[in-house]
Amino acid sequence: MATLIQAIEQEIGNLSTATRFEFEKLDVANAAIFDTLGTGEFPVCLLVPFNPSVKDREHPRVIMEATVELFILSSMPGATHDRTAEDIKALIEPLHVLGHELIRRLDTNDVIEDEGITTVAFVDSFEAVGDATLYGPMIPFNIVYSEDLNDCI
Repeated sequence: MATLIQAIEQEIGNLSTATRFEFEKLDVANAAIFDTLGTGEFPVCLLVPFNPSVKDREHPRVIMEATVELFILSSMPGATHDRTAEDIKALIEPLHVLGHELIRRLDTNDVIEDEGITTVAFVDSFEAVGDATLYGPMIPFNIVYSEDLNDCI
């Protein structure tokens, strides 16, 4: 049985558009990952660390619950001071499509329990993420999932 992080990485690998997966804190990703990527290495799905809670323990598995936040980001090269909302919206819209595709895929993954993904939001920022020229939705969602008692997130 896979962990939730492994399931998310697997489903990102199955998206209709090739998307790079990263699991890291936002500030570390900004400094250590995003600054080193070329334009052709986007979009990137950044899963930030989360804190699960145990909902139920059934041998040999445990039912977990978590609020997960991920970002699907793409780069907009060039100067940032003259970006219009329309420019940014044009970049973000295809990332929304990927986000919806990812949520649909996750909801049918074997790790996800019957309650599945209970709430999803797409939070757009029309400001660059970090000091890079990255834009895209933050997608927080609540999820109920199971893991083997021998696995950890």
